[in-house]
Amino acid sequence: MKEPPRRSDPGAHDYDPELHRCLLCGSSDLRAHHRDSKGRRIQRCFGCGIQFMNPQYTDSYLTAYYARYYAAGDEDEEAHRYQHDTNLDLLENRTDGPGRLLDIGCGQGHLLRAARDRGWQVTGYDVDPATVRKVAAEHDLEILAGDLLTLDLPDRAFDVITLNHVLEHLKQPAPLIRRIGELLAPGGLLLISVPNIAGLSNRLKFRLEKLRLRRKGIGAYYDADHHLWYFAPDTLQRFLESRGFEILHRQSAPKVRRGEAAWKRNWRRRTTDRLLQRSSFLMICGRR
Repeated sequence: MKEPPRRSDPGAHDYDPELHRCLLCGSSDLRAHHRDSKGRRIQRCFGCGIQFMNPQYTDSYLTAYYARYYAAGDEDEEAHRYQHDTNLDLLENRTDGPGRLLDIGCGQGHLLRAARDRGWQVTGYDVDPATVRKVAAEHDLEILAGDLLTLDLPDRAFDVITLNHVLEHLKQPAPLIRRIGELLAPGGLLLISVPNIAGLSNRLKFRLEKLRLRRKGIGAYYDADHHLWYFAPDTLQRFLESRGFEILHRQSAPKVRRGEAAWKRNWRRRTTDRLLQRSSFLMICGRR
């Protein structure tokens, strides 16, 4: 999912009532964890360890925010093709070959086009109907819009489902993960990539801020103007396992740099991508 442009700070009317229970595990043991430079509060659930913004934005605020999707400008085609091909390599190493793929939060269709070129039958989904119509027409893709939880899709329809930087944006992650479990065929795979709040750089900034040694851009790494949930590898794994998934693989997400030499990308792919200390990570899992 491409990151949309920033907007003016939300007002009091742009927030829902405060949550008193964790929407991932149901625990009421929620404690203050941090506050960013704009006063947005980050809480931590001591039931499952997840961090999240509380209170969260209203549906109308988020709808208006993501309607400006294309205002952010185009992404670098070559760099993102490399990232998606890397993810598809990981998936194809665990499948019998290309099958039926659903990309949730497909944006401009970069992953869909990369997968189609490799022989996958591809379907996309995104939230903004205008964006969906434009991308589908430009690239001859099947892309759905609307409420994914109620769309008329048959159960067990897909061999692979991908969520590339989507889960952190959702107000209700649990119902989507449940629906994905229904949509996956037997032996199907789910690939999720999310920002890593426990990445080395984020943990260092957090400590410096708590010690008052870092005073500018407090909590900027939470991206709380549009990210609502802040996952670490262990918290995401516990969440997925509690929903009936088995973790098959986890690593840092492929780092994409515009115009980078192929040898440097390949070196990183074989070394630091295997660690979990960077700013984002991915998991591949299947239904138990």
